[in-house]
Amino acid sequence: MNLTNSSISASEYMEMAARYKKRAKEIMDEAIELEAQQQVKKAIKTQQQDQANQEAIRRFFSSTKNVSSQSVSELLEKERWTVDQLIPIVHTLYEREKSAIAANNTEQLEVARSLLQTILDGAAITDGKRGVEKLGDKSSRWSGKGFSTLKAQLKEWRRKDEDSFQRRLASDLYDAIKSNTTIEKYIKKSLGLATENEEETDGTPIASNQMSVTVLPYWIPMSLLPYIVAAKTLLDRKDVEDIKEKVLSSSRFYCTSSESVPVAALFRGNIRLKGAFTENDNSQLVANVFDEIQQLMREKSLSSRVQLFVMPDPEWVPDRDKREPKPKPVILALPRAVVPDDALAGRSKIRKLVLSVVAFTAFASICNFALRCYSLNWTFYSSIIQANNFNNALSCYPIVAGIIGVQAAHEVAHLVVARRNGIRTGRPVPIPSPYLHAGLFGCITPLRSFPRNRTSLFDWALSGPLTGIIISVLLMIFGLHHTVNASHAALSRFPVISIAELKCSFLVGSITSLIAPKVMMLPNSQPIPMHPLFMVGFTGLLSSALNMLPVFRLDGGRACTAVLGTRTSALASSWTLLMLLSAALSGSSIFGYWAALIIFFQRRQDIPVRDSVTQVNDMRVAAWIASLATSLLALLPFPGGPFPLL
Repeated sequence: MNLTNSSISASEYMEMAARYKKRAKEIMDEAIELEAQQQVKKAIKTQQQDQANQEAIRRFFSSTKNVSSQSVSELLEKERWTVDQLIPIVHTLYEREKSAIAANNTEQLEVARSLLQTILDGAAITDGKRGVEKLGDKSSRWSGKGFSTLKAQLKEWRRKDEDSFQRRLASDLYDAIKSNTTIEKYIKKSLGLATENEEETDGTPIASNQMSVTVLPYWIPMSLLPYIVAAKTLLDRKDVEDIKEKVLSSSRFYCTSSESVPVAALFRGNIRLKGAFTENDNSQLVANVFDEIQQLMREKSLSSRVQLFVMPDPEWVPDRDKREPKPKPVILALPRAVVPDDALAGRSKIRKLVLSVVAFTAFASICNFALRCYSLNWTFYSSIIQANNFNNALSCYPIVAGIIGVQAAHEVAHLVVARRNGIRTGRPVPIPSPYLHAGLFGCITPLRSFPRNRTSLFDWALSGPLTGIIISVLLMIFGLHHTVNASHAALSRFPVISIAELKCSFLVGSITSLIAPKVMMLPNSQPIPMHPLFMVGFTGLLSSALNMLPVFRLDGGRACTAVLGTRTSALASSWTLLMLLSAALSGSSIFGYWAALIIFFQRRQDIPVRDSVTQVNDMRVAAWIASLATSLLALLPFPGGPFPLL
């Protein structure tokens, strides 16, 4: 400031500065004194709260001489206790439990746990009385949800202590290896963390190629581990915080705790509804809340970097208390780069060559099947062998075209439903068949994206075999009708099949009995001509029925997963595979061949859906049961027919 042209002298400036300095010191002293007073008030309030808690604890245990769940319930009703008054008592017993564990005092530990369980049981009894007797407005201050509140609080304390212990352990481990750079680099590579020469693509950190699956937490589903390792991409910590603070906090999912590793994050919590916590067993409610969260992810521009999954808690175990028979839904966050491995496999020349060889082999097996359909037709072979007239071989083309057409309809149905539900699929790979009953065993269609929910997976999985079964049954009916009404000259040009082959399927035998009942009365060794449409329908039905079996990555296995869930579907797949192996040991070569294909190519667990909590509706369950029953009828023998299927 220029003091030359100012009307205020330098001495006056000095006096003003001294006054301001003095006033600033007074304000600082007042702030310090106010803060000290607030700390004193807070300490007094904390002390009073502790005294109140201690008094509540003393009054509680003095009022219940013989502590039992019934006496606890009577005390809660008599003295009009609230859940908030009971929480300090539970916390005190929880601290005693921790102290007993630290001191390795089993006797004190059993006493603390027994008292905790007694209080929880007493709260449960009080909840039941309030629900039956309609107490509460005047006679009781009990909320009616004391048991669930206390148990949730107890679980939250234990989870926080466990997280704190893991953080301390990780900190100690970090301090121990910090001095050794070689160990530090190895640990970073094992965890998939970035090293000094970390590569980045569009700002996204790339994990090490040596990421070890063994260091990933248990709550990451096994079906996702191969794709997480293959993606080699990490989650941004800021994105994880934004999901928790900006997305979940604005949704009806109340996040109570979260865990994260460099490649994934898990959020646990409850669903809020009208100010209360639900039991999380309404799958449609979970679907609505998850849709809201997905919308918030798009609004916050997080969906381009992070993808979310809602699923039952992977760490849940069946509890002895029947009040929690199901796991709560949790939300899993993964990098957007995590996709099914088929999408990362690329289109190498070797892969293209293998697919070409498999496709050619499948076409050759179809042609072989068409020729073998005429193996019992002497007119057909005599004209070729004796007269060198190969024009009759053209009669095999309808069978070849029909089999390809049925399989094409199967795949088109998959494609239409996939586009409608936003599912990306890979190129179908045909499965050759060396057997007379099936010229083609269908196709393996890989998934290249995660289906939206179980309903989308069910619709996509069932659409193909259901279309194949319907078309095949119609073709058999039309073929039988044309066979019955065909002339003798036309019958001489038809494929020939034995009665035993007709009786190897209960469904085929039943349809034949309805349209041509006299045919099924012939002996099993009797050959009989059949229209080519019947042969196409026959092989299409068996192929669709085999694909409908609830086994791993088959269409039937995926539909079973959508209906029953992952765990139950895994049991059903194992049981069905054992049945196939048993049938193979009994002499069924076709079941043995099918079981071998499953074991070598389709045994892996299928990719999960984004929403694995929301169940399919009853109509789809009925459709799955009907389709499965139809496939079993197609594979089981007709009375008097050979068993097992040859």
